[in-house]
Amino acid sequence: HANLITNPIAIVAGHFFPQADLIHAAVPVTYRLWRLPIVLTVKGDYTIEKNIWRKLYPRAIRMADIVTVPSQYLKDRIPELAQAVVIPNAVDLHYFAVSQMPISHIINILIVTNFWFPEKARGVEQMLSLIKRALPADQLMNIEVTVVGDGAYLEKVKQHARQYSFPI
Repeated sequence: HANLITNPIAIVAGHFFPQADLIHAAVPVTYRLWRLPIVLTVKGDYTIEKNIWRKLYPRAIRMADIVTVPSQYLKDRIPELAQAVVIPNAVDLHYFAVSQMPISHIINILIVTNFWFPEKARGVEQMLSLIKRALPADQLMNIEVTVVGDGAYLEKVKQHARQYSFPI
């Protein structure tokens, strides 16, 4: 059973009066106020990020009952994550064979993210740059990139995307 709460008042009230038996967070907050079990998912290397959350992670990691990460690399990179449980990203590449696509085939790439943090915008910009570097110029016309998201840095990404010859 799942509930999606979108009413702003209910969202704020949920922080003070949670209707839950367990808290899962992907940001370094501690909900010990309610004495509920906490699962914290650390999605990236917070030690190199330049945002308000960076300094909150070590304490949140100590306060969590379980910490999860998407890769062994991340777990090994940050000492505080030594006890984290690795839950790999949704696609396990060991189950898929690499195949050559015909040159005439259009490759559709979908990027879904938010643009409320500069790191997210930079990630999309880097992805576009990698696509250009990875393919010969004659194959770039076989690429179509769709970016879905919104936020303060969206215009910056749109401006960056104008420099590429493939459709975005």
